[in-house]
Amino acid sequence: MFKFRNSLFFVTLQKLGLPALRVYSVACLLCMGCSDKFFTTNNLVETWLNPKWQGPIHVMVSAENADSVIIFLGLDPTRFPVVHKDEEKIYRSGFLRLGIFSFTDKKMIIDTASLNLSFPINRAEKYLVCSVGMKAPFVKDYQLWVKPERQPARFYPVLRSTYQADAEWRLTHEKGEPILDPNELLDKPTLIGLRNVAKGKEVFVRRFNFLTCQPLPPFVNSFTPCPSQMSTLGVLSVNQNQTVPVILPGGGIYLLQVDTSGVGAKRVSIIDEASLQWVNHQALRYITTQEEWTRLEQEQMDVWDFWVSVGGSTQRAVQLSSAFRNSVIEACRLFGEEVLGALTDRGMIFIVFGAPTSVYTSQTVETWTYAPSGAMPLLTFDFDITHTPQGISKYKLRRNPYFREPWMKAVERYRR
Repeated sequence: MFKFRNSLFFVTLQKLGLPALRVYSVACLLCMGCSDKFFTTNNLVETWLNPKWQGPIHVMVSAENADSVIIFLGLDPTRFPVVHKDEEKIYRSGFLRLGIFSFTDKKMIIDTASLNLSFPINRAEKYLVCSVGMKAPFVKDYQLWVKPERQPARFYPVLRSTYQADAEWRLTHEKGEPILDPNELLDKPTLIGLRNVAKGKEVFVRRFNFLTCQPLPPFVNSFTPCPSQMSTLGVLSVNQNQTVPVILPGGGIYLLQVDTSGVGAKRVSIIDEASLQWVNHQALRYITTQEEWTRLEQEQMDVWDFWVSVGGSTQRAVQLSSAFRNSVIEACRLFGEEVLGALTDRGMIFIVFGAPTSVYTSQTVETWTYAPSGAMPLLTFDFDITHTPQGISKYKLRRNPYFREPWMKAVERYRR
C-alpha cells in the first residue's frame, strides 16, 4: 500500500552542496574525432567497482524545459584528492567534464560543460548533490558522458523522445530537493513530477512481478526468457505537474507512466532487504547442483545449511555467503532491466565469473573480456542490446556450447 500525505508542496529545485561552476568546453577537449570508436575505448568496468573513481555515485537527468535538462550529480567528496593551498587551507578538489551526444549519431555533440568542485577537508557531509544545466532538446534521445580528470568516463542515457520518457520526470522530497538514491523512496514522502502533463491526467505506479526463474547457463542455446509481468500498485492524482506525496511499498523494478499503452516511462530500481534476500536465494541456482536446488526450493535445506555444506566450516560458510551476497548486490546495482540485475544475463556472468577485465559497448553490442587466469582461458561474452517501448535496455547473451567447461570451472572455484 502507498502512504500519502495530505499536504502538497511545489518548490523550485535549487542546487545543493557547493555551487557548481559551469564552463562551456570546446569540443576537442571531450572528443577527438568524435567517431563511434570514442564510445568503445572506455573500459566501463573501471567505473563500476572502483572506490577511487571520482565520478558521481548517483545521476538523475531531469527536463528543465523543451530545450534543456538539469543533470543532478550525487558525489562522495572523500573520493576527491587533497589539495594544500597553504598551511591553514586544505581542500578536496575535483574536476568533471560532461558531454551530451546524439544517441544515434555519436559524432554529433549537443552540449558540453565542466564542473570545478572545491570544499574544505573537514567538511562533514559524506554526500553532496550538485547540478548543471545542459542542452538536450525534446523529442530525441541522447547519451551523457561524465569524465573525471585523468580517469575513465561513464555513460548515462538521456531519454527525451516522448513526453513520458525517463528524463521528463523528476523525483523530489517535499521541500524540493531531488532524490537521486532510489532507496529513499521507501521511507521519505516523494513528489513525482512530470514536465508536461495535461490537467486531469493520473500517474500509474506499476511494478514488475517477481518471477521465480533464472537465466540459463551461457552454454545452453535453448534460451527462453522469463515473460515480464507487471502489477499496478497505485494511481496518483496530479496537480501542477506533480503527484501527491507517496512512499513506495518495497523493493523491485518500478515504472511510472501517464499512459500505460504509450511509449516511454520512468524506471526506478529499488533493492531493500526483503527483495535482496529473495534475489539472493534465486541467484543460488547458478552455483548449486540440481539436487541442492530442489532441496532448497522444497525447503528441505535452508540457505545457511547449503553454505556450511559447501564451506565445510562456519567460518568458511560466512566468507562464501558474504562474498556471494556482495556480488548479488553489485549485480542488482549495475545491471537491472525488467528484473533485478542479479537475474539478468549480465548479472549471472558477473556473479559466477566475477568482474570482467574489460567492458566495451557500442549502440548494439556490449562485450565483456576476461583475461586468462590459471586454468581459465581467455573468455569473451557478447550481449546484444535491445530496447523496450518503455525505454529499458535489455542485454541478451550470445550463448555457445564452448562456455560449458569454463562455466563448470568457475562454479567449482566459487564453491571452494
